[in-house]
Amino acid sequence: MKVENTCSIVTGGSKGIGRAIVELIVSKGGNVIIGDVLDKEGQEVADSINKSGKKRAVFVHCDVSKLEELKNLFKVADEEFGGAQIMFNNAGINEPEYPYTDLGSTSAREPCKEFPFYSFTKNSVWHFTHIMSQLNWENIRVNCIAPGYTRTDILKDGDVDETEILESTIGLLEPPYIASKMLELVEDDKANGVVKWVELEGDQLASKVHVISANEEVAKFLANSNKDGKEENVPMN
Repeated sequence: MKVENTCSIVTGGSKGIGRAIVELIVSKGGNVIIGDVLDKEGQEVADSINKSGKKRAVFVHCDVSKLEELKNLFKVADEEFGGAQIMFNNAGINEPEYPYTDLGSTSAREPCKEFPFYSFTKNSVWHFTHIMSQLNWENIRVNCIAPGYTRTDILKDGDVDETEILESTIGLLEPPYIASKMLELVEDDKANGVVKWVELEGDQLASKVHVISANEEVAKFLANSNKDGKEENVPMN
């Protein structure tokens, strides 16, 4: 599915990977509902996008742990853009009231003892994606992107800003690159139940694919197109 002339809902869309997704969708001709608890930042993103005069983005306060606020995102999408066709579940995990494109983490594949709760909740996103993709919804696909360490404000939330430490040791992924990988899953009509992890390897980005799908043809197609475990290598800027 191409995002041009569609409406996407992006939770956690006020900054980081979420904002990168919002900006990418708009650059491709799509409209966006931005859901976030950060009202000031979220409204600033929408205002920045709409300053050309045409309304392409609408900010809506949303705590993803509250079902009624999630439902309201879809209500606003109906009112503003005639309905939502795509959802990027970037902010967190919630009840399966609607279909999602999920954001996981490579820590689900490689458990991190320093962040045990983070690791096992991200692992649940993988299973959530696989289960939801097999519910036989008509014209609905559910996929997940699982990035490694990415340059976002979460690295600054602790007592120490980990940005410089990680950048000088293992390196950091950039939000726009992660957003582009998420968009690829949306635009690939064969992708369903796919968990794609993206991580750094040396001086290059390597995108790897992990597939558990009820559709064997999809699994075989993806396996054959990624025999070496890498989708592509992109030089770091």
